[in-house]
Amino acid sequence: MANQLQKSVTTSPKPGLTKEEQHQVSEDMVGLQLQAERIVYSLTFPMVLKAALELGVIDTIASLEDGMWLSASELAFRLPTKPTNPEAPALLDRMMRLLVSHSILKCRLIETGENDQTRKTERVYAAEPVCKFFLKDSDGSGSLLSLFMLCQNHVVFKALAHLKDVVLEGRDAFESAYGMRVFDYIGSDEQFAELFNRGMTESSTMVMKKVLELY
Repeated sequence: MANQLQKSVTTSPKPGLTKEEQHQVSEDMVGLQLQAERIVYSLTFPMVLKAALELGVIDTIASLEDGMWLSASELAFRLPTKPTNPEAPALLDRMMRLLVSHSILKCRLIETGENDQTRKTERVYAAEPVCKFFLKDSDGSGSLLSLFMLCQNHVVFKALAHLKDVVLEGRDAFESAYGMRVFDYIGSDEQFAELFNRGMTESSTMVMKKVLELY
């Protein structure tokens, strides 16, 4: 797709420009188009991170001893719920490569096999320091995990789809989506209420612990 966009730009140079100027304009336009494409697919990253958290990918990798790395196949075997899909390692590898591009995980290539005929390269992964903020709050020190899951919840997404109503009609986005204020909805949806309360509590705990450390 990017190649098609580039072709459409480079085959239509502006008249009156030198070749160097035309080339620079083409490069600038391609850069802008790629930036626009990143915006188009910007929702992919939080959804992939959400899936990784739900699968236990982040907890599993973060629990490794220092210096230990896992391949996608090894990770699939260690997940809390073992995948029955034979393509799971390949899919996990694609997910983790995206997380690497956002500095959630780190990656390196290693060689496997004992000789030239069996030797191949394989990606292995380890956790970046930011992962610690998305681990389950098992010791009461706080976490951003529940708050992140709250922000990616379908209830929130439905409300966000009504942001235009705020501008056009001055209506509350959540009320436009559900016919009631947000706290009234929380009182009517036990599952969402639990997620909301956990998200607020765990994130506040983490912040307040840091405040107390500083003061």
